[in-house]
Amino acid sequence: MQHGISYKNSTPPTPNEKPMTSTIAKAYQPPAEDVYSATTMPAKVQANASGEVLWFAEGFGWYVGGFASPHMPNTTHWTYVPDRPACENSNALRDSEFDRWMLTFSRETREALRDTLSTAFHAGWRLGRQPNVNH
Repeated sequence: MQHGISYKNSTPPTPNEKPMTSTIAKAYQPPAEDVYSATTMPAKVQANASGEVLWFAEGFGWYVGGFASPHMPNTTHWTYVPDRPACENSNALRDSEFDRWMLTFSRETREALRDTLSTAFHAGWRLGRQPNVNH
């Protein structure tokens, strides 16, 4: 599948030439042939599911931004960025984690406070805050 125009006559920076700033940028190492000049903007189909690409700004390094335009001055190149990992938030996972967390309490506590702790755990899970199981 052709992802874009190849700029074989130019010398775009590779991800290892400059410090990478975001977590995605640090984890992703694009092949040199997939690095394109910012003079040719990416199309929406070249962006990930969130509409993002990886941009390169001179003096800053690689950063994640929307495909429609670079967000920083001196942006010279762009490349593909993978989709962010899916966040699993199923009820089965939540219930499994609750049961595992309950094992950190004594049997008496589990029996006496299961309903109360369940309500608190589920509320925290909905907010994206899982309890510290290392207490």
